[in-house]
Amino acid sequence: MVRDPLTILVRLKRLQVNERRRDLAAQEQYRATLEGHIASTEQAWRTAEPHPEDYAANSVHMEVYQRHSERLRYQNQMLRLHLPQVMEKLDTARRALATARVSAHALEELLSMKESQRQTSAARHERGVLDDIARDVVSRRRTKC
Repeated sequence: MVRDPLTILVRLKRLQVNERRRDLAAQEQYRATLEGHIASTEQAWRTAEPHPEDYAANSVHMEVYQRHSERLRYQNQMLRLHLPQVMEKLDTARRALATARVSAHALEELLSMKESQRQTSAARHERGVLDDIARDVVSRRRTKC
């Protein structure tokens, strides 16, 4: 069975659009997760203050708090540094999806134009065959008369 290469290309472009859509959804999910981690570490860092009685009671407890607080702050800063890269990847995924959609749409339009031309050509051919049959019938009637 011979397949039209344009039809195959249109199907491949549709698959590419679906793949780009999944990539974009994954990037958006990753961004949302990262923003959630940033918010949770910031909240933990802001709310992890020691009680006033802990200051005087135990200097070891205070050191643990300070290390924990510094770790949360560092983790928050590292996540924030990673956020622009994630946003850039998200923008790239959006552009790739838009490009794939435009490409798929153009190929679908080309395929529909080709199909329309094929149908028009078939209709013309059919009309030509019918005209030939009609001429044959008329010419036979003239020859009989």
